[in-house]
Amino acid sequence: MAKLTAQQIECIDDLLIMLDVEFLDIRYEMVDHIASALEEKDGDFKQNLKEYFIMNKLRLLEQNKKAKRTAILRAIKLYFKTLVQPWIFILTLLMAVSVYYASFFLEDRDVHFYGMYLFFVLIIPLFWVAKGHKKISVLRPMVMINSFLYSMYQFVIIAAYSIESDHAMAFARRINISLISPLMLVLLISLYRCRKQYVGKYI
Repeated sequence: MAKLTAQQIECIDDLLIMLDVEFLDIRYEMVDHIASALEEKDGDFKQNLKEYFIMNKLRLLEQNKKAKRTAILRAIKLYFKTLVQPWIFILTLLMAVSVYYASFFLEDRDVHFYGMYLFFVLIIPLFWVAKGHKKISVLRPMVMINSFLYSMYQFVIIAAYSIESDHAMAFARRINISLISPLMLVLLISLYRCRKQYVGKYI
């Protein structure tokens, strides 16, 4: 069979969307593989396509699930790979120390609000980088890491209320802010680098 037309390739893509293959990069790879298989077959394209999807539906669904799991691991790996780079690790330490000591210029009761202001400053560029691109399999887990870090921050803040000493409570909040803030900065750098890989291809 001759090379598939753009319309035929779009037909394959539509069928994958019907199978809930939502991520663009996963669908792109699957379309390429299916197109190559169909080009080797003789006969009517639509009939060959129908037979292919009937015979391989379960395999395609499993391939999609596996690709999404792999994407989560790739996102986590990218995050820690970014974190351990020397200049980023040094930047992370400097930010942690700076945030911690800057918090001493505030009243103990204002430390939590100080942390919220920092997160607000960090989250605006993060959502700007991630907006509209959650259909890339690696980008969505990167955004989910942000939710995890913020949840950890809130968990420590809530747990700190069980501490009877006001100074000990403020100390726990200072440590919490000085750790989570630079980790969110690392996430922003990781997300930016990840997005750059897909600009012009899927974005």
